[in-house]
Amino acid sequence: MRWHRMVWIGVLAVLVVSGLVVGARAQDLPPDHPPVDNTANGIPERPSAAAGEPVYAESCAPCHGPTGQGDGPAASGLPVPPTAFADPPTLRRLSPQQIFTVIQQGRIERGMPPWANRLSPDVIWSVVAYLLDLNLSPEEYAAGQAVYREVCAACHGPKGRGDGPEAMTLDVPDLTRWPDWVQVANDTWMARILEDPVHAQAVAGRSREAIEQAVAYVRTLSYSSTHAPLEGEGVIEGKVEMQTPGARADFTGLEVTLFGFRGSMEPQLVLTTTVTASQTFRFEGLSTEPDVLYALSVTWEGASYGSGVLAFPPEQSVITATIRVAATTEEDPGLRADRVHWFIDLDEEGIVIGELVSLTNPGDRTYIGTPIPGQEGKRAVIRWPLPPGAVDVRVDGGPLGDRFLLMDGALVDTLPITPGADARRLLFRYRLPRAQGDVQIVHPLPVPVNFLNVFIADRGEKVEVPSYMVKGQTQNVGDVPFLSYMATNLPAGETVTITLRDIPAAPTRRTGTVPPRERPVRWVGLVLAGLFGAGLLGSMVYLGRHRHTQARTRRALLTRRDALLREIAWLDEQYEAGALDEATYREARDVRMAEAVRLTLMLEEDKRP
Repeated sequence: MRWHRMVWIGVLAVLVVSGLVVGARAQDLPPDHPPVDNTANGIPERPSAAAGEPVYAESCAPCHGPTGQGDGPAASGLPVPPTAFADPPTLRRLSPQQIFTVIQQGRIERGMPPWANRLSPDVIWSVVAYLLDLNLSPEEYAAGQAVYREVCAACHGPKGRGDGPEAMTLDVPDLTRWPDWVQVANDTWMARILEDPVHAQAVAGRSREAIEQAVAYVRTLSYSSTHAPLEGEGVIEGKVEMQTPGARADFTGLEVTLFGFRGSMEPQLVLTTTVTASQTFRFEGLSTEPDVLYALSVTWEGASYGSGVLAFPPEQSVITATIRVAATTEEDPGLRADRVHWFIDLDEEGIVIGELVSLTNPGDRTYIGTPIPGQEGKRAVIRWPLPPGAVDVRVDGGPLGDRFLLMDGALVDTLPITPGADARRLLFRYRLPRAQGDVQIVHPLPVPVNFLNVFIADRGEKVEVPSYMVKGQTQNVGDVPFLSYMATNLPAGETVTITLRDIPAAPTRRTGTVPPRERPVRWVGLVLAGLFGAGLLGSMVYLGRHRHTQARTRRALLTRRDALLREIAWLDEQYEAGALDEATYREARDVRMAEAVRLTLMLEEDKRP
């Protein structure tokens, strides 16, 4: 089924670099900007446009637009129209160094603060690389590549390293070295080509547009471009083996799928092959760029198995991986929840509850569940009861009615669960009716729970929890405190009852200026909705796979959260000063607050062993 594949795509989409960048009109770079110390800025050998993409989407697109057209929702409220990065002449006139300088040093007179103390140079350079990609369409990339291969590759080589067959007696520069070319704008490059007799002869007969496209393509050779196909000298090979003791299987002919990712949740590469008689498989011709991630997947007896996230180490071109499958069973292996997180808040429409559940299958077989009467071919693998009265249920992983079902007040997952710790993560949200006064949240637990953490936004209500729950440290996110309660080693069948007393009346929607602490709060609903896709789930997968860099990761998350909170404070000031209209203000603030809460939850999750 399609959702078997989508499960792997969703889980294996790993978040890349996060940051906060506010763009400016780069073409208005003043001549009195001081020169930048490239050594201090640590110019990377090869920045990643994919790493800059999420930074742009979260922090630049509100003004510059999702595709760089300068048409973001906040653009109308700015004193100067934002730069249209997708307009070719705009960036052709600027060197990467000039773009970097604008972002790093800011333009205070245009409302853009300097980011030198908030973003590392590597993050800024990744944004610069992504802006260059925005300025180049896939069609222009392909056209420029064709011109390069016809008239340039003979000397400069197929990859731009200066190793073409006609370069033996020539001093041909290495076009792949980003630091060597950051001071040169594309228009300057173009002028040099047309002024040099050798290069001018090489491009004779080509239109100016074709030469401009070739120059833009040459620029991509010096950074990891999102336009570049995931091709190279890399090899991923391995075997499929049975992990269940005593079980035997012949996997000859089994289809193996390889997914390749570069920043985006959607795979940029999908290849298939089959297992040989020796139970092995092999994929060749793969990119070894450090920002490219791969994942292997097979489906065996209705269950999906994978390799985890794969990346080529520096200076290595071969990855060996093993995909371990398991025999199946209808007998409950004793599923348990290692961690359960509840996120509770109030909004205008009710009580919003989000749940993140991490399940472990302690057995050595894949649990396929029991047949569901009246649902041909479907089996109930996990039944997770919801509090009475739950409505508007939304689940990460697909719409209700396919993989997930609502039955007798429980969310039912029909996807088989493979052996191992953290074998399944359920992420879903729902609402309970809101009533002024007291509300009880009654939640049965269907399996043993090792650790339960409940976050409740403090909106002035009183909170009562079971006596076995311990109050944790309050997390302040922006101007909203989150109460935290924890419990450990809860048995299957335990019913957790949380009472919210003296709930204030639902806020009414207003127009015009609203004092910050009286604003209708929508953002936690947005947080819970925003958890879907690769949000918190993908982030936690990322943390789980990078424990060896845990301290560095936590510092990065804390730095990012602090930057978001500063940005929120700045938005509050601008709104109260009348510089932003309410719709623009709410959208920009909600997005930042949502991410700040998500990062807080990630930091809490990462404290657990």
